[in-house]
Parts: sequence; C-alpha cells; structure tokens
Amino acid sequence: MKAVKKFEISRNVWLRGDDNPAYRYRERDGKMCCLGIYLQACGLSAENLSGRHQPADVKDKILTGCERRKQDFSWLFKQPGNTHDGKGSKRVMDLVEANDSALTDGPSRESQVENLFAEEGIEVTFVD
Repeated sequence: MKAVKKFEISRNVWLRGDDNPAYRYRERDGKMCCLGIYLQACGLSAENLSGRHQPADVKDKILTGCERRKQDFSWLFKQPGNTHDGKGSKRVMDLVEANDSALTDGPSRESQVENLFAEEGIEVTFVD
C-alpha cells in the first residue's frame, strides 16, 4: 500500500447519500464510499474493504509495514480534536458525514468531499 496524493472518484461506483451505515466497499453491487475508493487507490483490495464501516476496521492492513506508511496514513486515525473513539479521526468522520448525508445535494457533496481530502493534501477528481 502507498498513500496517493491524487485519485478519481467514479460517480458510477461512488456509494453516497444514504443515511444507512455506509460501507467502504459493498459486495452486492461493487459500490464504495469516498474513503473506500481512496483506500483502493492506495492499494487496499476490495476483499479487505468488504463489509467494513470505518478505516479503523482495516487499520492493521493499512499500517502494517514501514514507519513512512504509518506517517502517510496517520490522518485516518489520529488528529487533534478527535472525539470519535475507535472510529477514526475527525477528518474521517467529516468525510463519512459528507459522503452519507441524504440532505446534501450532488454538487455540494462533491465540493465537501473534495475540500476535506484537499485539507490532507489529496486531490480528488470526479468522473462519470
């Protein structure tokens, strides 16, 4: 696995706007939330993402290896102001909220997701 600084979110694969708990990867239709798409772009397999709700659920798969990897992915797990014990960083929880809220329209959702990843130095492009 290697942290990427640029990735694409295909609107055809993107699982979003459903207030039910999202999955990083949903097997039945191959859809993924924004974090699942990001983690797959970094090299985590669909098998490892399947049925998982949070990056913390696959933390061992993400962080196994060199110290550099632990630094590159630390934003997923620890940040100042983290009040979401065991569920990931505040940034992750903000991404989950932006991704899953049924109250947010398409352009606003894309903008929120794009801005939240940008705060971590990651560029997102949405494609059809």
